Amino acid sequence: MPWIKQQAPPLISVIVPVHNAEKYLCRCIDSILAQTFTNFEVLLIDDGSSDRSGSICDEYAASDQRIRTLHKENGGVSSARNLGLDSAIGEWIVFVDADDYWIEDTALALLYDIAKRHNLDIARGEYVSVDAEEDVIHTQDYASKQAFGDKLLERNVFLDNVVCGEFFLVLCLIKHKAIGGLRFDERQIFLEDMKFYMQLLMHSPRCGFLPVTFYAYRKHTSSASITVNAKKIVDSFEMCDFFWSLSGNCIDREMVSYCRGYAIKMYYWTLQTLSEDPYYKQFDDISSQIHLERLHRETKVRRSLMVNHFGWKIDFILRLSPKSAVRAFRIYSKLRKRLNR
Repeated sequence: MPWIKQQAPPLISVIVPVHNAEKYLCRCIDSILAQTFTNFEVLLIDDGSSDRSGSICDEYAASDQRIRTLHKENGGVSSARNLGLDSAIGEWIVFVDADDYWIEDTALALLYDIAKRHNLDIARGEYVSVDAEEDVIHTQDYASKQAFGDKLLERNVFLDNVVCGEFFLVLCLIKHKAIGGLRFDERQIFLEDMKFYMQLLMHSPRCGFLPVTFYAYRKHTSSASITVNAKKIVDSFEMCDFFWSLSGNCIDREMVSYCRGYAIKMYYWTLQTLSEDPYYKQFDDISSQIHLERLHRETKVRRSLMVNHFGWKIDFILRLSPKSAVRAFRIYSKLRKRLNR
């Protein structure tokens, strides 16, 4: 790798949390260094890796002054990103996961261009899902989003028509000043992006959409690569209270409705996930951790305060106890499988 000297203070800080990613790390870093926009720094946050990831980071840092490696004890992706935010000196922030990569060498140039032209705080692009061998398994269809491209968008329009429930921070170029002192919740191992994203949007940032697929999200589909952790279900249920609490800080009626709606939907979606194997076997443990009966009662009360139409499925599930609801989901899933044979 050629040694490259940084010529000017970086405009963009690229933060890459790294943990035991030696198999994919070079692909990730090389896709960043291949960018036509060159005024950036790369912060490789080695989060206590036990493989060669840390050494690979050091090798890249020795070859290019735009790269800094920070080694830390393992604390999870949120703590790694927080260290990156604390250390970043760029005017803009972008996150990349160490097993993913950029498929467009103009990604930074395009994101920066739209952000500057519309004086944005957040510029978001699109992604494609690939497998471990980089074969495309899903291409995001953003045809319906085209009308919202290359313009300033109000927060609610951005949420409803661009984010569309996919709170992926890795798709965003974010103004450093817009983040300010906001940091990731290090107690969370799941949906930490969603929480950070929503807290960021509470400050009514100027948002925009770049209708370009630039990010390759590597989806590990083998059973050995899928981590089953009850803490993920607990984190997901806790987002119900988070969204409801967030609604209390909103002045905008549409935002209040959005947050309260998600407080209800998160309960429904998480119960559905809890009904699946192997989480179902951990129902009692998860239920006691999250005080699920309490959350069930509060969700019913919250639903009664809203005029939103959620559909009969959510209202039906709310009439059942959590355990009965989970069983109903399992029965429904088995019936669907039989009908699809």
